[in-house]
Amino acid sequence: LGSTKEGKSGDVAVYFSPEEWVLLAGWQRELYQEVMMDNHDLVACLGEDTAWGHWGAR
Repeated sequence: LGSTKEGKSGDVAVYFSPEEWVLLAGWQRELYQEVMMDNHDLVACLGEDTAWGHWGAR
């Protein structure tokens, strides 16, 4: 259930198709959304210059 992709830095992303998403229990969907929001907030607090400047992409 769910597909994973590993980036160059060893980070892992998990993606769910709409069909897979509906098979998750409510607590699993809530946990996934909470973790994704936490990750977003952590990256956002770095600021644009810090987050993108390291790779030179904007």
